[in-house]
This record gives sequence, structure tokens and C-alpha cells, in this order.
Amino acid sequence: MGCYVWSNELWNNYLMFYDESDTDSYQFDKLLLFEDSFIPWQKVNHPVYGEVEIGGFSKNAGRLHPGFLLESDAHRNAAFCIYNAYQSSKLEIQDIKVRKLSGSLNEVTATVYNSRMLPTHYATNQKYKIDPPDYIFLEGGTVIAGMIVEDIERNICVEQKKDPHRMEIQNIKGYQKINLNWIVKGGKKYTVSVESVKGGRATAVSK
Repeated sequence: MGCYVWSNELWNNYLMFYDESDTDSYQFDKLLLFEDSFIPWQKVNHPVYGEVEIGGFSKNAGRLHPGFLLESDAHRNAAFCIYNAYQSSKLEIQDIKVRKLSGSLNEVTATVYNSRMLPTHYATNQKYKIDPPDYIFLEGGTVIAGMIVEDIERNICVEQKKDPHRMEIQNIKGYQKINLNWIVKGGKKYTVSVESVKGGRATAVSK
């Protein structure tokens, strides 16, 4: 789906005594689990192999938290998952400005900002074209030209010649912004809206 996946294992040997130098499972079972995870060895008759011994640590020992330690780490893990979800891309529209040009033309500029850490498209998402690009629309007049501003200081822009009223943005990185510039015929108030599969939707109107 072109999404980041966060997957982890909560339990490891360090958590037994919070000491990298002491990861003795036998001591942990004896001192803290009261020999609950270790099954004493005993002899049994196997129908094929004859007399064998079975026992040792249970199949879940070392794979999962013991019950008394699970609640704390599960809570911390849940807190991180919530924070991770909070950092999913979220687009906002800022700084819509209108400047009068000659005749009945106006210049409309706007900024679309990703206020979270994660981008709207990840590398795999872009490589395999899983999601459509982010669309930024301008309504309120007849759009003559639409441009992405690459360098606002030097006024360097890249024009999108097809459907300039609906600008296509391939990706908006975390905590980054895209500046746009339209030349519009007619209209007084203009509406800028954004639609993004991962970044959501937003709308703003010029003053």
C-alpha cells in the first residue's frame, strides 16, 4: 500500500535484569518467575526412538513478556504507535495572496505545508505509482497558467501546462512546503484546496 510499516519485538534478554552482562534465563526463571517457565526433564518412551528425555523451557519462554512485565512495555509500545500515527502527513494551506496584474488578470500565490514528519509519498509508493499525486486546485476564475515555485527568492518556476487549475505534486516531504503560483482571468475571491491520499484534504479562501 506504499505505507511505512513499524514492526518490533518487545521482549529481549536485556529486560530480564536490565543488565547486558546478566542474561541468564535460568536465573531469571528461578528468581523472578519462580520456575514457572522451565519444565523439569523427564524420561518417556517414544514409539519410534525409544527412551528419550523431554523438558526444558516452555515454547513461549523468551518470546513473550512474563505477565508482570507486559503491561508497562505494552503501554509504552502503544504510546509510540499513537505518536507514529500522529506523525502521518497532514497538509495545510497557507498564505494565499492575490496581486492585480494588467487587464483582468490576477496572480494568485499559495503555500501548501506538510505539518507532520512523514511525507505524502514514500519511495516505494512513488516507484510503483501506488497512489495518485497530491492535487492542488484553484477555483474562482479561469486559470490561464499554473506553476510550482522552485526558488521563491529568484522567482524560478516550473509551469504545468496541462490542467493548470489542478496542480499535480509528486510528493511533499515532512515539515516541508510547496509554493504555487497561478495566473487567473476574472474572479475576486479564490479557493485553494488540496487532496492527498496520505496527506488528507484542506481548503482555504483568499481574503
